[in-house]
Amino acid sequence: MPVSAWSTQQLAEFLATVSACETEASAALAAVERAAEALDVEVVALVGEEGLVASVGYPQDAAPVSELRSVALGGTGCELWIPGVGSCPATCVPLDHPPGATMVVARAGSDGMNPEEAGLLHGMARVTSMTMRMLRVVDDERAAREQLTASRARIVATADDVRRRIERDLHDGIQQRLVALALGLRGLAEAVPADGRELRALVSDLQTGLDAVIEELREIARGVHPGILSKGGLGPALKALTRHSAAPVQLDVGALGRLPPPVEVAAYYAVSEALTNAAKHANASVVRVDVRLDGGRLHIAVRDDGAGGADPARGSGIVGLIDRVEAVGGTLELTSPSGAGTAMAVELPAVVR
Repeated sequence: MPVSAWSTQQLAEFLATVSACETEASAALAAVERAAEALDVEVVALVGEEGLVASVGYPQDAAPVSELRSVALGGTGCELWIPGVGSCPATCVPLDHPPGATMVVARAGSDGMNPEEAGLLHGMARVTSMTMRMLRVVDDERAAREQLTASRARIVATADDVRRRIERDLHDGIQQRLVALALGLRGLAEAVPADGRELRALVSDLQTGLDAVIEELREIARGVHPGILSKGGLGPALKALTRHSAAPVQLDVGALGRLPPPVEVAAYYAVSEALTNAAKHANASVVRVDVRLDGGRLHIAVRDDGAGGADPARGSGIVGLIDRVEAVGGTLELTSPSGAGTAMAVELPAVVR
């Protein structure tokens, strides 16, 4: 088919317009609009297996095609049937995508297009087909990513609910019963006669052991899910966490208020994991934790002066932490050059998506 500077320029402009679209629908509409302009025709339509995909044009003495309910091909495949207008001579070019779609161009009072125009139309049809196919793939991938993110968020939320219930059961059930037993032992110790030194020593040992068990249970409950996080929010929970840290911590927490539970939990465990790694693996002498809320985003920066060299690829707890952070729409960046400490930056949405 003939190719001229005019048709080359028109096709380049068509490609630039259509390829800039972000959805199949917008690409289809841009294609018919740009084709109508380039070919100077009254009607351009994309007709699919289920009817009109997109159309543009103003047939003489008729409503705009975009306002019509349907545009259909004639029996010969070279006519455009427009309700209220009738049959118009048309040029039809099939598209590979969407399946069964056809690009149809109609020009009133004309027997068709010259070879150069027909060649340009075929080029436009190929560009339209490739672009819409690419956008379908992109849409499918985006939908898959969104489904994966939603699935991960559901898994994390379910796990957090289970951990919260376990913590509550430990605190309200086993722990309270142990505390009651401890009080009973104290009462027993007071009832031991003055000359019952051996019995008093035995009861004292039992009290000490029971107190240790209660404290261990509290630590386990805090590890399962910190009750203070549910009751007081992120700020108080982080202050309690840093008080129990094996490494000295400099904590700076801005005004936070209450954030969505998944965000609070992700932030808490991000700091907890960083403090654990700093004390256990990096032998840090000090850890600095800065937490602030800015523009609807929660920013967390944790830096230590330890050995560095942390690598998520080696299977550390950072991998699970990254999954948790990303599940609520956040990001985590880790910088840990060997011998130069570790810096972790976490950004979370103030509202879960």
